Amino acid sequence: MAAGALALVLHAHLPYVRSGEAGSLEEDWYFQALQECYLPLLQMLETAAGDPGQQPRLTLGLSPTLLSLLSDPQLRGRFLPWLEQRRILLHRAPAGLSIAARDLEHRLDAVERQWRAAKGNLLPRFRRLQQVGVLDLITCAATHGYLPLLRESPEAVRAQLLTACREHQRLLGEQPLGIWLPECAYYEGLDEMLASSGLRYTLL
Repeated sequence: MAAGALALVLHAHLPYVRSGEAGSLEEDWYFQALQECYLPLLQMLETAAGDPGQQPRLTLGLSPTLLSLLSDPQLRGRFLPWLEQRRILLHRAPAGLSIAARDLEHRLDAVERQWRAAKGNLLPRFRRLQQVGVLDLITCAATHGYLPLLRESPEAVRAQLLTACREHQRLLGEQPLGIWLPECAYYEGLDEMLASSGLRYTLL
């Protein structure tokens, strides 16, 4: 059997969904991702990092738009009221679903404890996981733009890449270790753009 290496690369992205008023469908989408994905992922990786029997190591792409949402103080202030609305709905669940409702309520309680412990600021937790060697944090094009469609405007491609690097540095304090190309889409000549932006990449 041929020897090889396995790279675990996760890609985390959401469009910029900030709304002036609470309760939008897009905001609900973001909070659901926090509850069901990003907070449980952080908890799992932090637990694994503290276990001498495990050596977790993976690459995680955080898109600039997602980083912007995670750093938004107004959205942070809306998350706990969003969780409370879910609890109210659970209390109205039919009797036949009471076991599932209790289980979900316990999960919401765990998410709330995590959120309060971090004061709603998740970015330092991602940064610490990189510093201890659990995560390699990479970026994505600034707005997840499909770069082959932008190839006729090199300035737009360059702006996508440079803005991504700048936002990653601004919000996480370090340059990204690489890039996840949106939709994994590559075109001839993009490698020069990536190199000029200082981004390391591997075509898989």
